[in-house]
Amino acid sequence: MPIVSVSEQFSGRTGTVDNVYARTYVRIFNVVTSDPYVGPLAVRSASGIPGIGAHYENGVGSGDPRHEFDNGSYVNSVAAEENSEGAGIDWKVTVAYGPWNPEDFGADPTLWKLRVTFGGDRVEKVIDFDRDGNPIRNSARDRFGDPIVIDSSITTMLITRNELVSTFDMMLASTFSDTINDDVWNGIPAKQAKMGVITTSEEKFDSTTQRWYYTVTYPVQVGRKPWKKELLDQGYNALQAPGAFDWEQVMPIHGKDGQPIGDPRLLDGTGHKLSNTGDPVSLPFEVYDEEDWSVLLIDLSLRLGL
Repeated sequence: MPIVSVSEQFSGRTGTVDNVYARTYVRIFNVVTSDPYVGPLAVRSASGIPGIGAHYENGVGSGDPRHEFDNGSYVNSVAAEENSEGAGIDWKVTVAYGPWNPEDFGADPTLWKLRVTFGGDRVEKVIDFDRDGNPIRNSARDRFGDPIVIDSSITTMLITRNELVSTFDMMLASTFSDTINDDVWNGIPAKQAKMGVITTSEEKFDSTTQRWYYTVTYPVQVGRKPWKKELLDQGYNALQAPGAFDWEQVMPIHGKDGQPIGDPRLLDGTGHKLSNTGDPVSLPFEVYDEEDWSVLLIDLSLRLGL
C-alpha cells in the first residue's frame, strides 16, 4: 500500500473572514508513504485529504458537538511538500479553502458537479437480540422489565446540486421523501438507502445564462441492513388447537390463576404461544414506500473532487 498513514496536524491552521464575509481556511496534514518513489500526486490524492471543491469542515463527525463546517468556503488548492528530513516518505499537505468562485466550475451553475458531504445521526435503538442473534433474556429466560436500549448511529449523505426553476418538479419532495431505493443505487444495495425531506434554496438568478435556479438538497440515510420495521412477536391472544371447529381459534392467553394476562406473552411466529424453551421471534414489516431512484439522475461518481 503506497500510503501508510494520513493524519491532521493541529498546528498552523488558520481561518479568516473579510468585510464582505468571504471566508478562508487552512488545514495541514501529515502523510507517510511506503517508499520514496511514492510522489506528490499520490500524496495529495490520498484518502482523508479533502479534494478540490469540498466544503470546509474540521474533520469531526456531524454528531459530535465539536463539529464545525462552512458551506460557503471550498477547497481551492492542495499542496504536497516533502519533508527534507523524512527520507523521502514524510510529506506535509496544505489544504487551502476559499470563497466559491463560479469561474472555477463553469459559467452555467446547473452544470456544476454534485456536492456531497457525509455525516451521521445518533439514535437510540431498542434491541431484543444480541449481535449474534441470541435473545436477550435473564437467567430464567424471562424478558427484562424495561426495554433494552443502546446508542446507535446512521450514516448520512447530504447531496446538493443546482436545478433550473423552470424544469424543477414540484412533486419531487412528495414523491421521493421518506422512500427507500427499490434497486441498487450508486452502489448501495436495494432498500438500504432512505431519502429524507428534499428541500430547495430560494430562487437564484444567474446573470451569465439569464436563468433562475434552485440549489436542491437530497438528504440520504444509509443503513447496514434493508430499511424495515421489526417487532417482537408477542400479544395477549394466541391460536388454539381446533376444538368443535375445524380451524384454529384466536383465544385470550390466561395466566396460572386462570385470568387473562396483564402483560403480553411471546408467540412463536405462527400465532401460537411460545414454549418455555423456544427462542423469541422477530417479525419484519415492510413499512417504507419503494421508488425507482434512478429517475433522479444522481450519479455520485460525478461529485466534486473527482
